[in-house]
Amino acid sequence: MGMESLKDVQLKLMKGLLDLIVLQLLSASPMHGYQIISKIRRNFGIYFGPSTIYPLLNSLEKSGYVKSEWDMSHDRPRKVYTLTDEGKNLLRCAEESLNLICKKIKFPQRLCNIMLYSA
Repeated sequence: MGMESLKDVQLKLMKGLLDLIVLQLLSASPMHGYQIISKIRRNFGIYFGPSTIYPLLNSLEKSGYVKSEWDMSHDRPRKVYTLTDEGKNLLRCAEESLNLICKKIKFPQRLCNIMLYSA
């Protein structure tokens, strides 16, 4: 498998798991959108811009998985997102499901853990 096709596979997986990756990041600490974008790029080497991340955050908020508050302590106000209890439950269920899928397809457990916990 060439490097370009490996990157394509990684991008496809990331797109499919992006909501879970965002929830995983928020489980570590509250963040604003730009922090999430930067952390995904730093941890995975893939760039998802504001036109992808902010609609996703809005959708997660409407579903009750995250909540937001305006942080006015900086020069520019920032909307900071926090994981809710419902979001924690969803993340826990998703992690269990992903682990089960990895076992069923005999995907190496350590690689499954990297996908889940490198965020």
